[in-house]
Amino acid sequence: MPTLAEIRDTADAWLAARWPTVQARQTTYASNHGGRYWQGLRSHSSFPIDAVDAPADLLNGHPTDQAATWNDAIAGLPANWPCALVMDVYDGPQGQGYVATVYVFVSALGKVFSRSQNVGPETNRTIAWHQVGP
Repeated sequence: MPTLAEIRDTADAWLAARWPTVQARQTTYASNHGGRYWQGLRSHSSFPIDAVDAPADLLNGHPTDQAATWNDAIAGLPANWPCALVMDVYDGPQGQGYVATVYVFVSALGKVFSRSQNVGPETNRTIAWHQVGP
């Protein structure tokens, strides 16, 4: 059974391999939508367990104020992912940005862990791995 560190490393490596594409697509989306970044709802209906690939079955969902889905905004993503992902956007006093949050369920501990990476002026939105739920 993988350790917590191995699970985190797997999720981090998966996201790191795709992060340049995510950033490029966010920049393009904002350029085409009046400076507004794209928002993505949770990618999985159930959290992936121990960072083992699980079906990203919610890729066609979208917020009520935007029509673009994961498949529209970041085309070419695999059907199975080792972590659930949410893409939040903000428009605060310091400016606009977005935050990618990764979730994974660790079976040995029976707990959900998460980390977030911010792009934008509100750097406090980047949060290291931490427990978020039972």
